[in-house]
Amino acid sequence: ENNVLTDCFRTGTYDKNRDFFVTSSPSMDILVSSNLERLIFHLTGDNDVATSELMTSLNTTGLYKISDDMLAELTGFYADFADEGDISEEIAATFKGDHYVEDPHTAVASAVYKKYLAETQDKTPTVIVSTASPYKFPKVVVESLTPLTGEEDDFDLVKKLEEMSGTPLPKAVSELFDAPALHDRVVPAAEMQSDVERYLALD
Repeated sequence: ENNVLTDCFRTGTYDKNRDFFVTSSPSMDILVSSNLERLIFHLTGDNDVATSELMTSLNTTGLYKISDDMLAELTGFYADFADEGDISEEIAATFKGDHYVEDPHTAVASAVYKKYLAETQDKTPTVIVSTASPYKFPKVVVESLTPLTGEEDDFDLVKKLEEMSGTPLPKAVSELFDAPALHDRVVPAAEMQSDVERYLALD
C-alpha cells in the first residue's frame, strides 16, 4: 500500500508526500527507496551531478520528476502493488493450489505477477524468488489460511503453521520454545533515547 514506486514507474514522479501505512510486509513499508537511486543514476547516463540534484530535491521537497527520456527507458519494467486483501488471498490461493506457504513479501510478488499476466498475457516462464520464511509472519500467514480465535500467541501460530504446511519448523524457530528470556524490560517511547544512552554508558 506504500505504492510510491508503482507511481514513480508509471508517471515518472517520485513523491513521498503521502500517508504511510504499516503493513504485513515490513521490508516494503518505506517511502524512500534507497535502491532506486542506483537505477536513477543509470537513467541519467551515470551522471552523478544529475542524480544528486534529484536526490536533493527528494530531501528538500519530498519529490522529484525524471525526464520523459528517462521515463521511456523504464518501459522494460512493470510495477504494481498489492494491498492487505490481495496478500491474504494470494497466500490462501497458493496454498490451496500448490500446497506452498508464502510469506507476505512473496505474496506481494505473486499477486503482482498475476496482475501482470492479466494485463499483458505474457506467458514467458517466470520465477518468483521467495526471500523470507512464512514462520517470520505466523499470524498473517495462518489467519490467511484458517480462522483464528484471537487467543493464539506466536508459539501457537508457528505450531499451527507447521501442522498445516507439513514443513518442519526451522531450527532457529524451534530453539525459541526452550530459550530463556534474556530481556523483559519495557521502555516507553519517550524514554528510549535516554535508556539507550544509559545502556551504552553514554550518560
